[in-house]
Amino acid sequence: MTTHATVLVKDEAGQPLVNIYQHYDGYPSGLGEQLTKFLTGRRVTNGVAAASLTSDVYTANYSNGMGELAAQLVRYLKGDSPAGGVYLAPATDEDEWHYTVRLVDGALTVEVAHWGEPKDRLDLTPAS
Repeated sequence: MTTHATVLVKDEAGQPLVNIYQHYDGYPSGLGEQLTKFLTGRRVTNGVAAASLTSDVYTANYSNGMGELAAQLVRYLKGDSPAGGVYLAPATDEDEWHYTVRLVDGALTVEVAHWGEPKDRLDLTPAS
C-alpha cells in the first residue's frame, strides 16, 4: 500500500512555484521527516554576494530565494533514484497528505494537511 503526498512550494509572494508528488511514505514520519531534515536551519536569502561565493554558501543550508529552494528540494527528494517515486505534478490537495512550504516573515514554515484538513506545522527549529 502506498501513502501518496504532495509538497507545494510557494514563492515569497505566496504564489505556487512547484508541486512535488511523492507516491509512497507521504505520512509525517516519512516525507514529513525528510522535509524537516532538509529545511531545518536553511536560510533563504535574496541574492548571494560575490564575496560570499568563497565562503560556505555552497555547502551550507542556503537557498537564493524560494525558486532555488524549490529546485534544491526536488533534487533532494528525488535523490539518485532513476525512475519512480517522486514527480512534478499539478497542484492539488486531494492526496492523503499535503505539505505547503512557505516563507513567512523570513522564516520557513511547513503546513501539514490530511485529506485536505489542516493538521499541524512541522517544527523547523534547529536543535540547540
